[in-house]
Amino acid sequence: MATAPSEWPSIPALVASAAAVGVTAIRIMDEPWARDCEPCKSGALTASSAPAPMYPPEAWFTMPEPDELTPLTITDDGRVFGHIAGWQSCHTGFSGQCVLAPRSQTEYANFHTGALKTAEDTVISVGRITLGTGHADLKLDAHQAMEHYDNTGTVSAQIVAKNGKHGIWFSGALEPDMDELKIRKLRGSALSGDWRPHGRGLELIAVLAVNTPGYLVPRARVASGQPMALVAAGVLQGKEIEPTPERNERLEAFMAYVLEKDAAELRATMKRRHDEAASRELSRNEEAVAALRARVHGVSV
Repeated sequence: MATAPSEWPSIPALVASAAAVGVTAIRIMDEPWARDCEPCKSGALTASSAPAPMYPPEAWFTMPEPDELTPLTITDDGRVFGHIAGWQSCHTGFSGQCVLAPRSQTEYANFHTGALKTAEDTVISVGRITLGTGHADLKLDAHQAMEHYDNTGTVSAQIVAKNGKHGIWFSGALEPDMDELKIRKLRGSALSGDWRPHGRGLELIAVLAVNTPGYLVPRARVASGQPMALVAAGVLQGKEIEPTPERNERLEAFMAYVLEKDAAELRATMKRRHDEAASRELSRNEEAVAALRARVHGVSV
């Protein structure tokens, strides 16, 4: 027999109790008294709502780039946007040289491998921000690297990336199942791209939330809504510098170095396999000659 409504706790108390143990929705069974329950009808019996919509507006993915380099930003309604890397930022992993972020020559086709349905009932191509995993081994090819991220990380957001004025700009939406703890982890992280050889250059295939990125996108310290200082050391403030032929040449030289290194490793691997195969063939030939000599010697005797 169902419990009488008067014996139930108040709706606010019920919702608070549910939220305390991680319950995000309460479903009241179809009792006669529940049909007259206005909060039940309106959906007010919800401890918390999803931070991002299941079908986000298409405009979230076409957000214009602002006039300054912008770190990963997450809004309360589930929007995400920012720069993955600035065009003038040197990679922190290379000493004695300034390695700039590669510009996509394919409009990030190797990154936009997913599809998402929007609130306007359109389907757009998207990439993903992966949370909770590390970079794939540099020896892996693009396909193997993407498998690594698919199998080890959690998709935290769906985004669209493009070559912006100040860097690699992206905008999009959180995944609907991102809870407050995961959002906190994502907001406290920096973004790091994974570029792999494609054609004559490097193309972005993945974006990870990490503790220490290769390309720093400084976050301003803010007091009363006014920027006070930049957290990242060594970042020059001033007019944004457009790419120059010299910088492009350095980037092309770096990409050529990466491709030549991969080619050299491949040649060494092929030579080693060839030598091993030749050695095995020689050994088989020597064994065959020895067996033939033994048979001939046996007949002559």
